[in-house]
Amino acid sequence: MLQVKNITITEKKTGRTLWKNVSFVLNAQDKIAVIGEEGDGKSTLLKAIVDKHLVPYVNVEGQIIKQNMHIGYVGQFLDSDWNSQTVLSYFLKQTPTGEETYEIYEQFAHLQNILATVGLSEHLLETNQTVGTLSGGEKVKLQFAKMLLNNPNCFILDEPTNDIDIQTLAWIESFLQSTMYPVLFISHDETLLKHVANGILHIEQTQKKTIPICTFERISYDEYVQKRANSLQRQEQIALKQRAQDKARTERWQQMYAKVQSQQNSISRQDPHGGRLLKKKMQSVLSQKKRFEKERESFTEIPEPEEAIKLKFSNVVLPKSTCVLSYNASQLTVGKKVLASNIQLQVYGPQKVVITGANGTGKTTLLREIYTYMQQQKRFRVGYMPQNYEEELGAYPTVMAFLQSFCETNEKLTKARMYLGGLKFTTEETCGSIEHLSGGQKAKLYFLKLMLGGFDVLLLDEPTRNISPLSNPVLRKALASFAGAMIAVSHDRAFIKQVATHVYCLQKNGLHIVEER
Repeated sequence: MLQVKNITITEKKTGRTLWKNVSFVLNAQDKIAVIGEEGDGKSTLLKAIVDKHLVPYVNVEGQIIKQNMHIGYVGQFLDSDWNSQTVLSYFLKQTPTGEETYEIYEQFAHLQNILATVGLSEHLLETNQTVGTLSGGEKVKLQFAKMLLNNPNCFILDEPTNDIDIQTLAWIESFLQSTMYPVLFISHDETLLKHVANGILHIEQTQKKTIPICTFERISYDEYVQKRANSLQRQEQIALKQRAQDKARTERWQQMYAKVQSQQNSISRQDPHGGRLLKKKMQSVLSQKKRFEKERESFTEIPEPEEAIKLKFSNVVLPKSTCVLSYNASQLTVGKKVLASNIQLQVYGPQKVVITGANGTGKTTLLREIYTYMQQQKRFRVGYMPQNYEEELGAYPTVMAFLQSFCETNEKLTKARMYLGGLKFTTEETCGSIEHLSGGQKAKLYFLKLMLGGFDVLLLDEPTRNISPLSNPVLRKALASFAGAMIAVSHDRAFIKQVATHVYCLQKNGLHIVEER
């Protein structure tokens, strides 16, 4: 059993409270999903539970009780210090700078089986290939393999399905469903949440991210979403009814006030010393106004959930007959390594093409090649969102500096700042440093650039990977209604189902159509 008692987590630098007096128990067979918007502190909570030394940037108060728990942890990112290490060294060391230990060879056959299970070749252990040369999905699989090798009896997973191919995603989903051990996890994959979670821990930052509210329910994700929607709907109905009634009584009050004031004015002209009765009546009317104002303070708030972001891409016109892309390549290579051959892809407006395939097959490389090709053709305005957009954003010290990089006029800059409000950025975040933003906030910032770019074609590499499951439907709807063409690399099953018109799988012998709608 893992028990969290009255945990409060506060940022040292800003004093902002991320979690306040949170308590819950993780029992055997619990599959608790932590959900919430980007930057609300989900990853920080998981790290604090694993080891408080992982979160030196916050103060953690309260108790974390780990009774006979051997925790297996997969973080959101693999430490970049591992990039220069070989895959074998990754398993021989506890830390990138630590000494190699050779006990692993006693479990070598077991390790080979684990690698095969998660979809990695055992030959990686026999080569000098470094961790840094692996794809994003392969790095996640590597972390999963190392965790399983240590035989944990409790799993804490921070977005374990990011960048994972669909085949491995299905295995992880099956593994989480079948394990008898408790699981606490963060995921942006709605399909995974629906199939696995039997409890929800939801963090919300209200009143411009100054007050955290935590909800814990032992119900499925679908049940939670429906229950939340019903609650918000009831709250909105009550709030709107109160305001409608208030508006009606305010109109009646104004009529009464105008009538009494008119009577007072008439009498004061005829008898300056008279009208005592009307004065009392006016005092009563004004007292009524004060009572109304006091009652308004207790009105139910009109709900504006954190996930209610606003996303809308530029209106463009691409008729179905317009050939957006006719791409042919005899080979797709990285250095001297041939990833795929005989690649052919034709896209017409306004098709939405999604490319899937196993990790390491070259999907990201292909999308990058297509972007370079379309830039050279100069036929369409092309917006490109790379998988590692965080690195590009890192070149800008502040959010405003990034906005100014693509907003040529003050008018466009003002529009961008207005859009940031619709994406739930606070004034402090808009005027602050990019490095302090979460991965999801950086994704939204990059989407803002695409929204204002007036692009005909969008090339997107894993666009939903850092967007919360509650905000993801908004993004999917915006991209599905985008009038231009889209080519995306994705393993997000909900995204593929709701947005894609054509689904391809990249294999060694080229692109193969999987589905056409």
